Amino acid sequence: MLIPKFETTRLILREYQSSDLDYFLSMLADREVIRYLLRADPWPRESVEKWLNSCQTGWENHGYSFWILEHKIDNKPMGWGGLNWLPDSEETEVLYALDRPYWGQGLATEVARFSVKYGFETVGLEEIIGLVVPENTASARVLEKAGLDLIGPAEYWGFELLKYAVRQTIET
Repeated sequence: MLIPKFETTRLILREYQSSDLDYFLSMLADREVIRYLLRADPWPRESVEKWLNSCQTGWENHGYSFWILEHKIDNKPMGWGGLNWLPDSEETEVLYALDRPYWGQGLATEVARFSVKYGFETVGLEEIIGLVVPENTASARVLEKAGLDLIGPAEYWGFELLKYAVRQTIET
C-alpha cells in the first residue's frame, strides 16, 4: 500500500526512507528522547530498523500507521507520529516522538491532532487512545490538546501507564 503524504501547517508527514535510518539511530540513542519510550538504553540498530519498517506493515494490514515527520523549515526528519494498532488490546493509539531540538514548539500537538482527525474522518475509527508514562506531563498535555480525556491508570506491556481516549462523535 502506498503511504499517503500530508502536510500540516509546519510539518510534512511522509513514508520512511532508508536514508532516514542514521538520523533515527542518533535520535534513539539520546537518553532524554527515549526515557518515556519504555526503554532505558539506546535502541540497537535492529530494533530501529524493525520499528521503522513496521510502518509499512501497519499501512498494509490496517490502512493506517505512523509517518516520518519533517519540519518544513529544514526538510529533515525530526521524529514520527500517527496511529498505531495495538494487537494485544485491538485498540488504536495516537503516537508521536520528536527529537529534542523540536520539543516545546507545539509540533507534537500538531501531529497528534492531525492523526486523530485522520483516524476518525479517513479511517473511520470509533475510538483512539493515548498512553503516557505518568511522569511525562508534557505528553499528557499533548493528548489533552488533541481532544483525549484521561481514563486512568492502565497496564500495557507490563508498564503502569496513564490511558487517555477520545471517541468519534457522530453528528445527527
